[in-house]
Amino acid sequence: MKGGKRDHIVPLSNQALEVLEELREHTDDSRYIFAQPRSKDRPLSTSSLNRTLVSVSIPRDTHVPHGFRTTASTSLNEAEWNADWIEAQLAHVHGDAVRGAYNAAQYLKQRQVMMQAYVDWLDARGQARTWMRRTLPPNWSV
Repeated sequence: MKGGKRDHIVPLSNQALEVLEELREHTDDSRYIFAQPRSKDRPLSTSSLNRTLVSVSIPRDTHVPHGFRTTASTSLNEAEWNADWIEAQLAHVHGDAVRGAYNAAQYLKQRQVMMQAYVDWLDARGQARTWMRRTLPPNWSV
């Protein structure tokens, strides 16, 4: 959740859970899945994500890490998924102050179905696993 006002639970696709399980082998006993290479007690910085994109030939002026949120939001909205579910997945608070104050729904079941459908859609195009393989270090398998 932006601003840290409440926990943000993120339903993941089966594919994402598989990748996280595979990554567990490389995290040792760190509390972070994506720890800094020199300090397992610190998370990767946002600049690490930028450098990773550049290392797989995605120029900075073409795409930035935050852009994946834009891509997902646009794709899900164009596929006519429920806007409340999409905004909840992105940890956005409703613009209507009264509705935002009273509606504490998290839509967890619906968001899990939505994210599974989104990743299945990416997989059907050969994009999800290909991107994950390109961004992980070469000695990690996915």
